[in-house]
Amino acid sequence: MKPSSNQQINFYNETLARTRGGNLELLFSNEPKTFPTDPGKTATAPIQSAMVQTWNKFCFTEGIIEMRAQMPGKWNQAGLWPGFWMMGNL
Repeated sequence: MKPSSNQQINFYNETLARTRGGNLELLFSNEPKTFPTDPGKTATAPIQSAMVQTWNKFCFTEGIIEMRAQMPGKWNQAGLWPGFWMMGNL
């Protein structure tokens, strides 16, 4: 488990990423997580989520990457800011 890479208020938890039925599932949790920051200091994140890093994991020169997401709640729910980036080697 690692704290956020960009100072946001969630905690990235690798146990919340899984595959089921041939699909990748990234889960979220409202369980607060306390983690060490600097020596002798801690921080608490109110939300946990999964993050999959693709940097330096693949390289392609052409083709299509297809992504489909089902988000929780209603389409106009406030406060949900998902992100999806594919970053291969530059």
